[in-house]
Amino acid sequence: MKLLEVQKTFYNPPLKKKGYYHLGEKHYGFFHPKKEVFAAFEKTVSITRLLKSKIIVFQTPAIFKPQNKNIKNMKEFFQSVTKKFMYV
Repeated sequence: MKLLEVQKTFYNPPLKKKGYYHLGEKHYGFFHPKKEVFAAFEKTVSITRLLKSKIIVFQTPAIFKPQNKNIKNMKEFFQSVTKKFMYV
C-alpha cells in the first residue's frame, strides 16, 4: 500500500484492505476540537499504522478559507495529534 486517501467517509473508514482506499468527502468540523473529529482522526491513524504508512495527506474543501478561526483550529489540531506521521 503506497497511498491512503481520506476524502469522503472520514467517519466510516473502509473495513477491507484493498490496493487503494478512497474514503470519501464530508466536512469534519474544520478542525474544530470536537470528539468526533478526534475519533475520526484516530481511525485514520489506525488504518495508517496498519498500512505501515508514514504520511497522512489532508485536503480541505474549497470553502475552507484562511480565516483566523480556521487557522487557529488547524494549528491546535496538529499540535494535539501524534507526531509519528508527516502531515501534508
